[in-house]
Amino acid sequence: MLFTALLLANITAIHIGIASTDEPTLSVDPPSIIDPTLTPGKFFSINVTIANVTDLYGFEFKLHYNTTILNGVGVVIPFPDHSSKLSINDTEGIVSVSVTFQPPAEPLTTTDPVTLARIFFLVTALGRTDLDLYDTTLVNSEAEVIPHLVEDGYFSNLPLPPVALFTYSPLLPHVDETVTFNASTSYDPDGTITRYEWDFGDGANATGVVVNHIYTVPGDYTVNLTVTDDDSLISTTQKTVTVIKHPVAFFTYSPAAPLINEMVTFDASPSTPDGGHIVNYTWNFDDGSSVITEIDPITNHTFIAPGIYDVTLTVTDSEGLTNSTTKSITIVKASSSISISASPTTIKVGEDTTISGSITPARVGVTVTISYRLSGEATWNTTTVTTNSTGGYSYTWLSSVAGDYEFKASWPGDTNTLGDESSTITVTVEAAATPPYALYIVAVIAIIVLTATAIYYLKKKR
Repeated sequence: MLFTALLLANITAIHIGIASTDEPTLSVDPPSIIDPTLTPGKFFSINVTIANVTDLYGFEFKLHYNTTILNGVGVVIPFPDHSSKLSINDTEGIVSVSVTFQPPAEPLTTTDPVTLARIFFLVTALGRTDLDLYDTTLVNSEAEVIPHLVEDGYFSNLPLPPVALFTYSPLLPHVDETVTFNASTSYDPDGTITRYEWDFGDGANATGVVVNHIYTVPGDYTVNLTVTDDDSLISTTQKTVTVIKHPVAFFTYSPAAPLINEMVTFDASPSTPDGGHIVNYTWNFDDGSSVITEIDPITNHTFIAPGIYDVTLTVTDSEGLTNSTTKSITIVKASSSISISASPTTIKVGEDTTISGSITPARVGVTVTISYRLSGEATWNTTTVTTNSTGGYSYTWLSSVAGDYEFKASWPGDTNTLGDESSTITVTVEAAATPPYALYIVAVIAIIVLTATAIYYLKKKR
């Protein structure tokens, strides 16, 4: 026959999958028949087509099929002027076709697919089979072989399995957050899905089209969905769900009762990443100072005014997750003490004593109030003095009336320091001593009085 010499030349076609190409291509059309309705006793046909060919004048091919599923029943060549040799071997499952165009037929040139042969089959059983083209040859009008590609076919009348599909939200769930899994996009090409089974990858399971689940531990979980259709066929798909957990911000500070202008140390080392690692620590001290971000968990800060400050720490981990915590810190003024003493502590009326003391820590040029009163009185007398360059003060008090006098000192404090009041001290003021000349005068007066009295009685007796 026409192709004997050409076949002996060992020129073979290249088999490819279903693909778009500009090369001459011999194909089974349709490339895939998947139809559960083609039950035993029914007929169907396929076409063997050629595309992207120039000057085609003859062709030959064989097609193999599974004889337990199909029987070949006929071949039709749709060209009026040709010679052909056709055969069907249902024992081996081979359809053989050999065609040569005859005058007045013109060679075939086409880019679009053109049917070279139609092959008819009878379905004899349920199953699947490849429809393989082999021993294919194309020749032109000069009896030259045309290199070409080959695309095989496929047939199945078995029930189609369902297709398992699902989505979930949120896409990056957190620990203890509800995750919704939705399998409503799953489908069955030739029936209905009757069951949806979920395996969440953490030991938990569920059934249903839409289900919810909560993960309590961060990590990557492989979620499996298995769907079953009304033919008891199953399909499974899986996705990896990454569950994250925010870091936990925590810090301590010392001293526990910080003072104005005292350095306070803040330590965020107890913060935990809960996945990944903490990459930075952001501090807001709530005192008008700039917010700072550091990679060291320990930082220092000084508050320059008393008050209650809400210090906020925000930690950021390597997954870009953050967490914040706030603590209220009370900044107080520094305490102070004021001392008092008197020298001397015992004086006589008309004498003076020096009242003195100092403020600790030293405060220069501040006002000290000295209060004093006679013991037992309700009202205090006051006077003020100013501290010197070392924080000391001094006041000279002149006595005028005898008695015990109480003294105390106080100062009101300043912007950074609390005021204080001293203890109470006592200064004793004694009566003044009688001078000698006064005694002489008293004695003279007494003599005169006695003398006058004696003279008065003597005269009276006479």
